[in-house]
Amino acid sequence: MNRAALQAEPKGIVPVTEAAAPRPDAGVGIRIVQAAKAFGDRVVFQDLSLEVAPGEFVAVVGRSGCGKTTLLRMIAGLETADAGRIEIARKPVSGLRGDVRLLFQEPRLLPWHRVISNVGIARGPDWRALAQGALVDVGLGDRAGDWPAVLSGGQRQRVALARALVRHPKALLMDEPFGALDALTRAEMHKLLIRIRREYGFTAVLITHDVREALTLADRIVVLRDGAVAVDEPINVPLELRGTSPRLRHLEHRILTEV
Repeated sequence: MNRAALQAEPKGIVPVTEAAAPRPDAGVGIRIVQAAKAFGDRVVFQDLSLEVAPGEFVAVVGRSGCGKTTLLRMIAGLETADAGRIEIARKPVSGLRGDVRLLFQEPRLLPWHRVISNVGIARGPDWRALAQGALVDVGLGDRAGDWPAVLSGGQRQRVALARALVRHPKALLMDEPFGALDALTRAEMHKLLIRIRREYGFTAVLITHDVREALTLADRIVVLRDGAVAVDEPINVPLELRGTSPRLRHLEHRILTEV
């Protein structure tokens, strides 16, 4: 990728049709087998199984309280299953992995650190050059020296995305990352995420309550209901045709009736 050209773009976004083909070899597989989870008397999952192929983008939707965030936290290693098993790259999950990153609804930037320090917060060898490169990738190469307070909401979320990408993760787990953004900024972030994913090739799991967002971004949509997978459907429509496809409208209607 030509970083100088990207930095010259004011918004750092290229059209979906100009992005390179996905690189599934850069992602890791995720496997959940008969997982159970409860908090006290409240059973979240009883016998949940789900598989995400390396490089695949899966969106998980469902009503509030259906266990979407708990599922993401179990994949990330922030929660443990009461039964069953969760694997990443064929290895049991036993805590946070360096090649799996999370993106939350709130950017969670440190206000006393400048943008580049937030992106390179883990430090390590060549952290500053890597952080600058990640900022260029998200279209904020010229904002490295700014304080988070002067950025817009969308720009702060781009910084959070750059922080997640700085070490080239093999999986990106996202919990409602665009839910607090206005419609225009959300659309820009969608385009950015599509391009970045195609460049980096990571596996992606998106938790969202927005069915339209899931159908815009993902390769596959999963509906959670009553602690189980109610729908697991591939989205066999090219990204550039998703705004006009009759099949996608029918799928959206079906998903909305199942949520």
